[in-house]
Amino acid sequence: MTSQSSSADVDGRWDEEYDIICVGSGIGGLSGAITAASKGLKTLVVEKTSQFGGVTALSGGQIWSPANKYQLARGIEDSLEDGIRYIESLADGWANDRMTRNLFNTANEAFDFLEEKGVKFRMIPNLPDYYYPDLQPFAKRDGRYIDAEPFDLRRLGDRYRHKLRHKAWSSPEMAGITGRPEAQRRDFVYTGEALAGYLLQAALEAGATCWTNSPATRLIRGEPEAGTSPRVTGVVVEGLDGGGREQRIRATRGVLLAVGGYDYNSALVHRYEGRFEPYGTLVFPGIDGDHLAMGADAGAAIATLPPSRSIVQRAVRTGIRRDEDLSSPTLDNEILAMYWPVGPHEIVVNRAGKRFADETFYPELHASLHVLDPVRHVHPHWPTWLVMDDNYWSSPMRRQQPGPPKEQCHVADTLDELATKAGIDPRGLKSTVDRYNEMCRQGRDDDFHRGERPWVTSSLAFAPLGTSPLGPIEQAPFYATKLIQAFLGVGAAGLEINQHAQVVRQDGRPIPGLYAAGNSAARTDLGMMLQSGVTNLRGMVYGFLAAKHMADNGCRSRSRL
Repeated sequence: MTSQSSSADVDGRWDEEYDIICVGSGIGGLSGAITAASKGLKTLVVEKTSQFGGVTALSGGQIWSPANKYQLARGIEDSLEDGIRYIESLADGWANDRMTRNLFNTANEAFDFLEEKGVKFRMIPNLPDYYYPDLQPFAKRDGRYIDAEPFDLRRLGDRYRHKLRHKAWSSPEMAGITGRPEAQRRDFVYTGEALAGYLLQAALEAGATCWTNSPATRLIRGEPEAGTSPRVTGVVVEGLDGGGREQRIRATRGVLLAVGGYDYNSALVHRYEGRFEPYGTLVFPGIDGDHLAMGADAGAAIATLPPSRSIVQRAVRTGIRRDEDLSSPTLDNEILAMYWPVGPHEIVVNRAGKRFADETFYPELHASLHVLDPVRHVHPHWPTWLVMDDNYWSSPMRRQQPGPPKEQCHVADTLDELATKAGIDPRGLKSTVDRYNEMCRQGRDDDFHRGERPWVTSSLAFAPLGTSPLGPIEQAPFYATKLIQAFLGVGAAGLEINQHAQVVRQDGRPIPGLYAAGNSAARTDLGMMLQSGVTNLRGMVYGFLAAKHMADNGCRSRSRL
């Protein structure tokens, strides 16, 4: 991690001056930049890596928002109160009601503003909440998911189109536009890339200056005033777009921290996420927890949630390693592939060879990994293995979700031999497969109801017709591979903020000139709740609120060039 200690700097000289500096170029930083620049403020976005878009560009691009303007325009009934009750049902007492209401009450205002600046949003039809129908009437069957229209990269021009971060699966199928003309155009991107593309274009057109390869390494603060914390007056930036040297850049209104989590910082992973090894990450290098280091040094409170509700996926090894030496604990720099088990001819089992969750519903699978045996004081479901048969490789689902390379798997002609090779209890695995195969023949999973949750079946809309998440494991040879905890740039810990997105101290008082949005901000608004699209919602809303507050209330820092 590159962040160093902040320093008091009232009399220091500055290399450049801006009104607002946004650290990070995901939805939080870019929403803040669009808002600030549109209000006439001189705005700078500094991106640590070589590409804009952050974790947002790698996401599915969804924004989850109850009673949003797009669903109401379609006549779909919903209310903010139902959305809040839905959160309360899932937060397990960890959410701050004031922050929850502030988040949802601001969403439509942020949608309106960004839409005026050229971001094209749309409602995703027929996609229910995670916990529909379990939590009716607060959970809804339709309407709460928003994403961006497909984005034409040519809108960014030659200078910026190649600076937008790409992911491997920005496909027309995932975007739901198969058969439309833009599905055949190589210039179009979808899902998270599309959202990041619109935001980057809007920020540039609003007049924001955007730098890549420009990590912010520390905050600069002034002398403390009576009864307050020292004001954040700027940042130290080093990098190529910033001139290739360390620069002290003044922020007269404030600094917005809007970076990802801390996937590449093993000390922070172990501190806040536990020690489920092996672990890795599905995001790009540079997600080091810089916001926590810079914020804590400025006196910020850090809030966290139990790791069982972290936004974590399962992944498989690819055998491919990055060229650069990242000095990272993540499996010797090996590139991981997200594994989303939704197809037939596969199960997930523990060391006893037993299934323990609905494999297709990741919140259930992840929470189950954290179950603790109170007598033996071990986690019985970790480590965990993916087990499949030879039919798995020819399933139509593999065209959309490739799965692990065969060379990364244990292979055997019998289940007993496979279990022995993998380190799984042979009798337990044989019993589990027999039980699973019988349920496949019946056409239903009586143990964990795999494939019955509406969110899962709706998410399979891009799969080939006739694909079922159930399919027997009976065709030799058989395969097994150990699954890996894979972080997504969204940590359990973050900087605590107030309703204006100001970073606060342990006593709740704001730190003047310091704001946080997106994955830099603690999830005090949602608590233990998991729901796809909330991360992008928080980035959009808090970036918007932070810039508004700096524009309307910002007190200019006192330093000289």
